[in-house]
Amino acid sequence: MSERLLCLQQAADWVGAQVVGDPQAWVSRVHTDSRTVQAGDLFVALKGDQFDGHDYLRQDRKSTRLNSSHI
Repeated sequence: MSERLLCLQQAADWVGAQVVGDPQAWVSRVHTDSRTVQAGDLFVALKGDQFDGHDYLRQDRKSTRLNSSHI
């Protein structure tokens, strides 16, 4: 089992966001690549000139690969 890194509310507080879901859900790892996300991970959607991580977030939510709790 992975060590607890932080809870969603802490991550949301750092970036001035609002949690949708369980704010006390624990995060074990942080990822910017949705293909590597596992249970207990936080996916951070980055936007660049050639890509937008939010597109992958929408796709992965439909396939239920990502948890419903997000910020």
